[in-house]
Amino acid sequence: MELFSKILQIVLQTALPILVTSGAGWMIGKCIEVFRKVKSKNPDLYETLVIISRKAVEAAEQIFGGEKGKQKKEYAIKVIEKFLAANGVTLDVDVIVMYIEAAVKDMKENGHELPPKEEGAAE
Repeated sequence: MELFSKILQIVLQTALPILVTSGAGWMIGKCIEVFRKVKSKNPDLYETLVIISRKAVEAAEQIFGGEKGKQKKEYAIKVIEKFLAANGVTLDVDVIVMYIEAAVKDMKENGHELPPKEEGAAE
């Protein structure tokens, strides 16, 4: 039994990084595929989603500050869902999350993050 445990541990230590890397690559590929589908089917919707996602992320950052990532994400999802509903569009929440994550990534890469909200600052 101990030999089996050691063999299993070695296999997992070897295979796990490969599986994680493959899984991340697959997820990125799926995101790109969804973005391309939306963009090809409705370019105006794609551009609108990019803009509204960015604005929702900026608003969440302004409201919640540097921490509270889960709250910021939930807020951004609600803002986007309300905007889409007001315009007669429904999207799977996973697609909305992809746009939010892309907006966050873009902001970080381009140095457009808002400074953390100061304690005691006027709202």
